[in-house]
Amino acid sequence: MKFRILRFKKLKSTNDTAIRMVKSSNLKYGMIIADSQSNGRGQYGRKWISLKGNLFVSFFYNLENMDLNLTKITKLNCILVKKLISKYYKKRIVYKKPNDLLIKGKKICGILQEIINKQNQKFLILGIGINLIKNPIISNYPTINLNDLINKKISKRNIEIELKKIFEKNLKIYKHEKKINSYMYILGDIGNSDTKVFLVNKKDRILKRTSLISKNINNKNLDKKIKFLIKDIKKVEKILFCSVVPKSFNLIKRYFHKKTKIRCYEIKNLNLSSLIKIKVNYDQAGSDRLANAISLQNGKDNFIILDFGTATTFDVVEKKYYRGGIIAPGVKISLDTLSDKASLIPQINLKKIRNIVGNNTISAVRSGFFWGYIGLIDNIINLIKKETRKSFKLVITGGYSDLFRKSLRTRVIQNKDITIKGLIKIAKLIK
Repeated sequence: MKFRILRFKKLKSTNDTAIRMVKSSNLKYGMIIADSQSNGRGQYGRKWISLKGNLFVSFFYNLENMDLNLTKITKLNCILVKKLISKYYKKRIVYKKPNDLLIKGKKICGILQEIINKQNQKFLILGIGINLIKNPIISNYPTINLNDLINKKISKRNIEIELKKIFEKNLKIYKHEKKINSYMYILGDIGNSDTKVFLVNKKDRILKRTSLISKNINNKNLDKKIKFLIKDIKKVEKILFCSVVPKSFNLIKRYFHKKTKIRCYEIKNLNLSSLIKIKVNYDQAGSDRLANAISLQNGKDNFIILDFGTATTFDVVEKKYYRGGIIAPGVKISLDTLSDKASLIPQINLKKIRNIVGNNTISAVRSGFFWGYIGLIDNIINLIKKETRKSFKLVITGGYSDLFRKSLRTRVIQNKDITIKGLIKIAKLIK
């Protein structure tokens, strides 16, 4: 986005000139600059006192792909002007609603915004007045100028050029964000216990996330969750899940096909060989475990991925290869089973415990599970290292990763978004 500069010695109002320019030309982006103006306007039709030597500028630009909420655009534009002034004055600059910038409680800048229609298009007219070398005397409204603040000669031409660059750069980003967010992906992880669903934009940014109990997946519950994620489901371009529950995936697949007519992929429907070399029985490898491995695979490092899910799994990634792993009983399912099968053991909340020897049933069970799993994990990691004769980075994820991460002998990296990051990589395979 480039603004065409239109410079004048004297105008009645830069905003009025910008409006005439929009209506009488095909320009979409322009910057009206005047050395002086005789009839400048402020908010609510108030007169803007325009002293010669100060800055009088009006931008105009097409609002396509931008949020038409004038309040948001006003704040954005005030922030951009504040960015310019802060290059010269390093102390606090206050944005006062709706459209003023204050320094030391005194007005240094005012902004007037107007939206006009031309055929089927909307244009924003943005008038900016900055007190550079003089400030008007207004009763009951103190003002200040930049020259008095910094006690240094200011080049008005440099200010104009810098302001133009700031608006070109930031409005380009702002419009690009709207474009990026206009088309999105739905990615999800269907586990035995929970199903997590994510809304991701084309820049791989996670915009929203939600979850539901896997056994409760039905069209009604999916409607509620998807409406939370995205209002207009037609903006979805790709849909991808990793699933270890075929029945739940089939329900989700049918739901999305009915709503979008877009194919809903399970990651094993895709050729993953360009992302990782799989050295195990492909049909039996868990999709979530493959997504985790792809998330971390970088071609040079070795990883053990420890996932505290329904099962406690260890996955071994050696450079670009997925070598397989270990499936041990899950912490929660083991604890629940013990409570269910042993009538004298109540339902217990597992938490970190310092003492090894418990002095009652609850502390004894907590110790057994906490220190028992610490021993299991440390031992399995050592056995993997011994068998492979390699060193590994240990990455942990899942619900109980917070509980165990500081008590293991091996230094750990916690990554709770490992699966979704793997799905984001895999989604690029969908053309």
